[in-house]
Amino acid sequence: MKVNGYKIREAIRRWTTVQTVAARMFPESTFAFAGDGKDHPNVIDAQYWEASVAVATLQEVQQKFNASITIELFGGKEKMTLSKAIKLVAFAGQRSKFWRTSASETGKSRYSERLMTKSKDDELAHRQVTVKECFVNQSKIDAFLAELRTAIAVANGMEMELDISPELFGYMNNVEQGERKQ
Repeated sequence: MKVNGYKIREAIRRWTTVQTVAARMFPESTFAFAGDGKDHPNVIDAQYWEASVAVATLQEVQQKFNASITIELFGGKEKMTLSKAIKLVAFAGQRSKFWRTSASETGKSRYSERLMTKSKDDELAHRQVTVKECFVNQSKIDAFLAELRTAIAVANGMEMELDISPELFGYMNNVEQGERKQ
């Protein structure tokens, strides 16, 4: 079946929702009054397990997809797998936050007069980098992040033929049509 990264991601989200709902329903299903019409715990357990297997299968497919796609950054100067790029987004985002936060740090705490002092001799700590340096570093990282996010978006739109059941992508249609197997 031909799939892309977005289709895989959305299928994982849908099945994760089914899994979460079943997990929340299970405890209440173990007791019922006559005529309540609640699903039997075995039915809910089966729904939970079906969703769990679907999520695991889709995540495996997602890993294969992400590992087999190569992205190019800065006009092909740098190449990496989609898997690596996805991981680097989080780390680069954290680095950007480091510099952004450092640029706004004053060395003082709102709870005390001076945060960066030694109380013994009242020596003040001094900035090791200027606000401008913080801004420049953050800007460079943000440019890299923009390039990375763009490449990830393009890569996620690429279609790939993978060995996976189309049923994993049609869950919501089956539910709406009442065709879901119990």
